[in-house]
Order: sequence, then structure tokens, then C-alpha cells
Amino acid sequence: MRQFVLGGSVQKSIQSATARLMKFALLGALLAVCSQIGLAQTAHFGSFEKTIVSSGLKTPNGVAVDANNLYIADTWHNRALKGTPTGTGYTETVIGNGLQGPGGISVDGNGNLFIGDTYNKRVVKLTPSGATYTQSVMALSGLNLPFGIAVDGAGNAYTADFGVNDVLKLDMSDAPTMNFTSTKLGATSSDSPRIITVTNIGNAPLTFPVPTAGSNPNASSSFTLNASASACPVLYPGAATAASLATNGSCLLSISFTPVASGTLAGTLTVKDNSLNAAAPNYVTQRLPLSGTATN
Repeated sequence: MRQFVLGGSVQKSIQSATARLMKFALLGALLAVCSQIGLAQTAHFGSFEKTIVSSGLKTPNGVAVDANNLYIADTWHNRALKGTPTGTGYTETVIGNGLQGPGGISVDGNGNLFIGDTYNKRVVKLTPSGATYTQSVMALSGLNLPFGIAVDGAGNAYTADFGVNDVLKLDMSDAPTMNFTSTKLGATSSDSPRIITVTNIGNAPLTFPVPTAGSNPNASSSFTLNASASACPVLYPGAATAASLATNGSCLLSISFTPVASGTLAGTLTVKDNSLNAAAPNYVTQRLPLSGTATN
């Protein structure tokens, strides 16, 4: 059984090594100029207004922001902080348990936090649960000193492992290829049907829109989506309403391989949904690679 995880995010982060956190607002103009043949230089003109937004920190090494909040890796206080805007300042809350020298922090579009828990040699994920967070350790062995951390638009996390000079990807959202056993042309493979688990890892219901053609989800030629055997909703044009999957909910899709051409065949299971808060008509298309070989 494969897991096809849906959900994802974006993040912004900068790093500092001071005992306080400052906010800079640009005053005046920004001008870019180029000089010298073959060499581009950029000059910035203007001034910045700085505001201390958090003090009493001890070597903070990571900071991230989402649409509303500020998150800080307060490294040598062995904690992470969430700053919630209140008027002209922030109300700080300690988040995360048992951290040791956290060196980086990042936030995705679903509000999930990822912390490089450096001296515990792990990456911690904090999932929003009401006004608090549920903490879990991401499964990745062999970390030495995970420091900086970032999240891409699909929800995969990346960490800079300071101890071994590596950058590692924690593959959370990119689906693995589902491979089927070789079979005769026109015959259904002996390992069919195979089951895909679809899980909503976001903090809001996942919506599946009604398609204008085909089906949602949809499988490419030689691969069959067994709609009647699937517990996940399968929608066709003309359906009365969209379908949804609750937060932390899962459902199953049944896929079979019956090749219509010989050779090694690659296909795709596609699912359209509102991951990353996508709105109609610009829904997100998520893909699960499929593969099988047909013999004569």
C-alpha cells in the first residue's frame, strides 16, 4: 500500500545571530544600477526604519513569517516562539517541547511549523490543533546537526545538516511511483488492483471539484481507476456537488494495470483539489506516477 499525501505550503525565512529580533521597513527609494562591462552591480539608496519586535532572546538563529504571525528559533534558550501581532507589538508564546539548540524554523501555507532541532539531531513538525500544536518527529535517520530549514510549495521540507555539510530533502508530498508486475499485453497484472491511500495532512478540508471532462481523480491509458471499488470520491461531469476529505482524513483508491501497448509504460493518476488554498478555477493538480511493463 502506497501513501499519496496531499497538502503543502510556502514560507519566508531569514537568519540572525543577535540577542534580539528587529523589523526593518524601507524608507525612500530603491535604485538598481549596473556598471562595468560584464559585471553587474546593484546599489540601494534610501534608509530603513528598524523596530525591535522581540528581546530577551539568546542567539536566535532562525525566523519565519506567515500572513499573520512571527516564528523564532531562540537557539540557546532551547525553545521556539510564536509572536502574534497585538497593536504595534507581538504577544509571544513558547511552542515546541524538548528542543535542544533549535537552529532553524519554517512555516508552510497550512500553518505547519518545521524546526531544525539541532542538538537533538532531528527535525520536528508542529501541526496546528486549535490554539495549540501537535508535535511529531519527522522520520529521517542519520542527521548530525540539522540547522537551517525551509519548505517548498508542495510541503516538502529541506534541512541544511551543518554536521556533515549536506542539504537533505524530507519528502512529504512528492508521491512515489507505483510499479505494477509485468503482464501480457491486454491482460490485467497479477498484483492488480493496487491500493493508494489519500491523506489530507492540511488543517482544513480538502475539496475535490467536479471535472468538466473525464473524472476526478483520473488515470491515464493502460491504468484503470476502479471507481466502484474506491472509497475515495470519484467525480464525473454533471455531479451535483464537489466532494471533500476532512482534516487528517484518509480514503482509498483502487488502481489496476491492463496494458494497451507493449513495452514499459508510464502513466499518471491525477487528482484536482484546493490544496494550498487554491480557488476555482485554478485548482491544484496533484500527480502519482504509475509504471508497468507489457510483454507480447
